[in-house]
Amino acid sequence: MKKILYTEFEQIGEAMSEFIASSALCGKLKKYNLKKVWGQVVGKRFESRSYPALIVNKVLKVACANSQITSELVMSKRMIMLKLKPLAQKIGLEIEDVIFSHKIWNPQDN
Repeated sequence: MKKILYTEFEQIGEAMSEFIASSALCGKLKKYNLKKVWGQVVGKRFESRSYPALIVNKVLKVACANSQITSELVMSKRMIMLKLKPLAQKIGLEIEDVIFSHKIWNPQDN
């Protein structure tokens, strides 16, 4: 009978990391994590009235509940970017700009 060397097996964590990195699940996990920290970025007042919708070419598109929320977030864009960049990097996202729009709001996505 042939001996099996257990040192030739991968650790389960390594195998899972490789699988997640190579699948579409990776992007969804990053977006989910971004939604989790969104309240830290915009504050309690805007947490339920806006959400990160999608990222295209390092630009985050944020859905806002109405035009007033959009206007207030646009005025706070510089502060939002200062908070957003370090949090996004921890998640593994690179965000260079952010766009706010009430036209893409979907209450079911929030």
